[in-house]
Amino acid sequence: MPLLGWRTLSKTVIPVKEDQKKHRRARGSAGGRPPGFDAGRYKERNTVERCFARLKHFRRFATRYEKLKQNFQALVGLACAWLHLQLYFDTA
Repeated sequence: MPLLGWRTLSKTVIPVKEDQKKHRRARGSAGGRPPGFDAGRYKERNTVERCFARLKHFRRFATRYEKLKQNFQALVGLACAWLHLQLYFDTA
């Protein structure tokens, strides 16, 4: 399947703020179509973002110190394993 661009393949995940909803209603038919919201996808997106936030605590990961793809993938694997182990053991 050819890529059609990010606008056609992406779906709205972040909920619309209340003031934006009110503004859209006040504009009537000129307010545009409200974006959809999927709570399940929002939860998954939040999990992925939190994982990346924790991975960025590893300096080599955040600065992309490893230039080769295989070395960077190994670093990501090690960092994920370290984070997973922290769930079970107190490393402080």
